[in-house]
Amino acid sequence: MARLKTLSVVVWLLAAMSMSAADPSAEEKIKSIRAKCAQIEKGLKEARQVKRDLPDESAEGGELKAWFRDRSVAKLSATFFGESGKAVEEYYFWDSELIFVFRVESHYTKPMSGVVKTKTEDRFYFADGKLIRWLDPAKKEVTSNVSTRERELLTAAKKYSARIEDGR
Repeated sequence: MARLKTLSVVVWLLAAMSMSAADPSAEEKIKSIRAKCAQIEKGLKEARQVKRDLPDESAEGGELKAWFRDRSVAKLSATFFGESGKAVEEYYFWDSELIFVFRVESHYTKPMSGVVKTKTEDRFYFADGKLIRWLDPAKKEVTSNVSTRERELLTAAKKYSARIEDGR
């Protein structure tokens, strides 16, 4: 019995060590992503901006904005309008690769009022084409449906980038 208890503690410690060994790598990547996003935001004033309508993306339409650094998109902002609120998704790119998505959903006090009652925020961190962390509105890490959400966001980023470049 004592051996089993000792073995359990050893297994638990090894698992904890391997988890903490993986965390610094993810934390370093996230720290780098945050620094890159801050750098992108700082450069937006000098960036070339392009706007497109998104008429078929939501009930009340939408708008897509892109900021270019040189010839590549640095940031995309997609706004989706609805009767009871709006959603804004901001996509950040570094060397043409998606690194971060910030999604804010605003819910109005009553339909079409424009007065925000509640707001929720999700944060999505990407490295090497993979979603490495998803933080929900409570800033807690989400671990379910990650691969589905990863696919959705990567597809949307590609679609919006193409829409900006095609001029549609």
